[in-house]
Amino acid sequence: FSYYIPASEPEYNYSTVAPMSCTLNDVGTDTRDASGGSDYYANFLNVTVNSCRDASLLTPTFNWETSHGNSGILPLPADAYDPDVVLVSPDGSDETWAIAVYYSQDYGGYCMSVSEFDPSAPWAFTSISGPMLIQNYSPYSSYDPHINIDSDHEGHYAVVMQMNGYILSKTETYTGGAPLVPTSPLSWTDLIEPDVAYMGNGGNQINVVALTESRDRYRVLTRDYSGIPIDVYNSPVMPYLFQPRIAAPVTGGIDEYAVTVGREYTGGSVTYNDILLQVNEGVINTVNNGTWGLPVVNINNKNVLPCLTYAYNGYMTGEQVSVGWYIESIGINPMQPNTFIGLDINPASLTPSTTLYQDVSNYYGLNNESTLALSGRHTVWAKTAAFTYANSTSPSYAAQLVWKYVYSGTPHWKPTDVDAVANKNTGVAVYPNPATNEVNISVNTPQPYSYEIYNQLGQIVEQGTINGSNKTVTIANWANGLYIVKMENQETQEMSTVQFVKQ
Repeated sequence: FSYYIPASEPEYNYSTVAPMSCTLNDVGTDTRDASGGSDYYANFLNVTVNSCRDASLLTPTFNWETSHGNSGILPLPADAYDPDVVLVSPDGSDETWAIAVYYSQDYGGYCMSVSEFDPSAPWAFTSISGPMLIQNYSPYSSYDPHINIDSDHEGHYAVVMQMNGYILSKTETYTGGAPLVPTSPLSWTDLIEPDVAYMGNGGNQINVVALTESRDRYRVLTRDYSGIPIDVYNSPVMPYLFQPRIAAPVTGGIDEYAVTVGREYTGGSVTYNDILLQVNEGVINTVNNGTWGLPVVNINNKNVLPCLTYAYNGYMTGEQVSVGWYIESIGINPMQPNTFIGLDINPASLTPSTTLYQDVSNYYGLNNESTLALSGRHTVWAKTAAFTYANSTSPSYAAQLVWKYVYSGTPHWKPTDVDAVANKNTGVAVYPNPATNEVNISVNTPQPYSYEIYNQLGQIVEQGTINGSNKTVTIANWANGLYIVKMENQETQEMSTVQFVKQ
């Protein structure tokens, strides 16, 4: 898979979506594989939503990319808050809808918007629908709006919402036409910050996790499709908890799920933030303290924003739990103090199925502390994470990143759609992106460069030298898809890698 950008590439590869003056950085993501898993890289389809917006009225967005190299952005309502997204298709077919859920004060509460995907060229979503009200809600000061959605691979989906003094879940099934607003409500009192996982067992089991209002324990509540409660699990009492996340495997029993949650506690004069993980109602472990035989990343560190998926990787590895989180002051590299970190765990043996992996591309420690989302339960051979990051160049930007983990033992990064992708260290840029007829390779130095352009099969389709500041390459007859430009400074031998999409 030579067309992937390795994680050692710095953050200039990431895509710009909104100015950094925005104050909300919530992110949701989902992925699906194509029927038969025949597409030529990673996931067939990735969707993300984010709520980043600012005074210039840039709205929250729904974003997608496909294995065919196509990507796009659609606006959500201007006041969309705490968005999440899921892909729904009956029996795993290519007939796919994306359901974005969010809170909108303008529209009276929790809403959903839907968009249909065309599984053939141009491999794009239709315009997203206007808000459809799921549940009226006017929050009290102590109950911020919060909504999440999940689905199985057979058209069933469920939402869970924060209400005033309780949480509420609803379900629905996609059978054709546009997806419907969920019904079949079931509520639980005195709980906050819920998340939901839909087990892919024919629509019979929905798992919800939430915190008690005192934040001293979490509960897992299991219900069926029609609204009948099945089971309740209560964790032990612990110090201050925050941001619980739950994930379920494709099939399994009522106690087969994974939960991750943040915990804050004080030791002497130091405040610690840990990431906890429980798999299949087993022992609750601290994943950042060496429990899994990994380097301790806990001393005076801030470990927050946990995320989780119970991945099904089909014929290659079976099931695995993947957990990620944001960490400050990791101390590995003084120029990269803040990063995202992750781990894959075998849910049966509770042993790491990979070593600890990190976002080493966090150049100068500029990752924005924002909601991190992780998905990949239904993908054949990859998973996807999304978050916002900070770029300190002028002007500053917040942006969204999608990364894919392929079975190569290391994380690989891939930007979504961009207007221009530039290497800030060497001054190499490729534009426009996406491109149709021509692409420009630009350098800001008089030193000569050699370049090679690779297609998605790893084949060289163009090569040459740049002795001036710019090289224009005609690509009108090239196949649509992703291309990698590898550059080498002929005097310093410094290497640069930039990519673009031909459409």
